[in-house]
Amino acid sequence: MKSTALTFLVFFLLNIISMRAEIIPYQAPGITESIDFQVWANGQEIFTGQAGNKYHGFYSFSTFDFTGSVTIRVKALRAIKWLYIMPSVLKIEYKSLDDYTFEFTLENPEKITILLNNDRHNSLHILTSLPEKNKPNPEDESVLFYKAGKTYDIGVLDLKDNQTLYIEGGAKLKGMIRVKDAKNVKIVGRGMIDGTLNESSGNHPDGDEPWRLIYMDHSDNIEIEGITLFNSLRWTIHPYSCTNLKINNIRVINWDYGSDGIDVSACQDVQITNSFLRTNDDPIAIKALSFYDNALYPNPRKQNMSVNNILAEGCTLWNLPWGNVFEIGYELRCDRVSDIIFRDCDVLMQDERGAVFSIHNADNAVVENVLFENIRVENAE
Repeated sequence: MKSTALTFLVFFLLNIISMRAEIIPYQAPGITESIDFQVWANGQEIFTGQAGNKYHGFYSFSTFDFTGSVTIRVKALRAIKWLYIMPSVLKIEYKSLDDYTFEFTLENPEKITILLNNDRHNSLHILTSLPEKNKPNPEDESVLFYKAGKTYDIGVLDLKDNQTLYIEGGAKLKGMIRVKDAKNVKIVGRGMIDGTLNESSGNHPDGDEPWRLIYMDHSDNIEIEGITLFNSLRWTIHPYSCTNLKINNIRVINWDYGSDGIDVSACQDVQITNSFLRTNDDPIAIKALSFYDNALYPNPRKQNMSVNNILAEGCTLWNLPWGNVFEIGYELRCDRVSDIIFRDCDVLMQDERGAVFSIHNADNAVVENVLFENIRVENAE
C-alpha cells in the first residue's frame, strides 16, 4: 500500500514539473544551421540558425517560447576561454561543464546574448518569449493564416482594413508587407519574414518591389507582435505618416549596410516595446521623411505631419558599424518633433563608428522633450 502511494506521489510530482516547463521551439524553413553553437533547453535540442556574412561576421540565434523554469545548455565549437552573458543587468550565472559547454537557468523569458572569447563577430543570441495566447482562427475571413513548415513567396502583400496577418511559428514569408491607407491591422505570430532575396531599384512607396519588410503608409491602429524579421535589404520596418502603432516582442536579425531596424517617419503615438534589434544602421530612428516626389529636397517639398508621443521601452539592441542606436534625424521635415522617450533599454554593442544617442536635425523641425532614461550601455566605440 505504501509502495503504491509513493509511486503515485512520484508520478504526480513529475507531472507537475512537466506541466511547469513548457518549451516551444521554432525553426523557419531554409535557414542555415549554425556550425558554431548548439543549444538545448531542459534537454530538448533547439534549432540554432546562422546569420551574417563574411564581410560583417557571422553570428547565431535561437528562438523559443517557454513557461516555468528552463535550464539552457550551450556547446560551442571553440574552447571557452572567456564568457560574458548580456544584458549584464540580469546577472545570469553560468556553470561550466567542460571546455566547450556551459549552462544557466532562466525563470522568465529574456533576450540573451552570449559573447564568447570577446569575439563580437561570433556571438549567440537566445531570444525567448512566453507562449502565444489567443491565436486567430484560420477559418476567419479577416485572417490571412500562413501555416508552419512552409516558405511563401508573397512578393508585395497588401493588407486592408480590419485584417490580421498571422505567421505561424515555423512559417516563412519572402517579400514585403504593405499597409497603405488602412486601419485596424495586425501582423502577428512567431514566424519569419525573410528579406534575403529581396531586390529593389530604389525607394518606391507605390511600386511593387519589396524594398522594405514591412511598410506602412497613412495608416492607423496597427499592431506588430512576436515575429522575426531576417536579413532585410535595407530598412526593416518603415511606418510613414501613421498613428497608433504598437510594435512588441519582435526580433530583427540583420547585417547588411543600411539595414535599419525601425524607422518611425512622420508618425504619432507609437510604442516599441520588449524587442530585440540587431542591425547595421540605426536600430530605432525617429524621422520625418517621405519618399514621394513632392517631398524631395530642395524646395518646393511637402511638409510632413509633426512627430510626437513616441516610446521605445524594454528593448535590447546591437548595432554594427553604420548609424546610431537611438537616432532622431537626419531628415526632420516637419514643424515639431516632441515627446520622445527611450526608456529601460540595453545597448549591447555600438560597433566602430556612430553614437548610442544622437539628434541630427538637418531640417526645420523644433526638437523638444526628449528623454533617455535607464539606458544601460555595455559596449560602445
